[in-house]
Amino acid sequence: MSAAYLPAQDARRIAADLIPAHHPHLEDAPLRYVLREPPAKKNNRARLGVARVVSGLGAYFAGITTALSGRPSVGPFGVVELAATHWNELLNDSQRRALVDHELCHFAYDGERLTIMGHDVEEFEAVIRRHGLWSTDLFDLVSAGADQLRLEEPLT
Repeated sequence: MSAAYLPAQDARRIAADLIPAHHPHLEDAPLRYVLREPPAKKNNRARLGVARVVSGLGAYFAGITTALSGRPSVGPFGVVELAATHWNELLNDSQRRALVDHELCHFAYDGERLTIMGHDVEEFEAVIRRHGLWSTDLFDLVSAGADQLRLEEPLT
């Protein structure tokens, strides 16, 4: 079954609010927002969102034009792809905003080159349960989140 894509106007509006406040380096970045059904999967789990850079032949056929050099040209652009069913039926407004913010954190843009950044921390829950916050990265992540703890359950 192939994926179907639709414009994600709500995500674009959320990003327009988040970018000046938290991602000013992306103000002129060529970004697009789409909903995907069915969701992309990684390790047999649905991915709520995916950030990617489309370049080369894919960008050419997409027909996206940018003015990075001062003249229109077909160039790389970023895509924030969101799982449609999760976005439309399972996430509340706060979770949608957090998801778009998360995906925007993946983009680095210096005015000419758009690239993808990895996560600050990658770890297994089982390792944390066995060994605690064994690395500075883990400790910093948990410390940053301590003030944000909420009683509502996260989306699983």
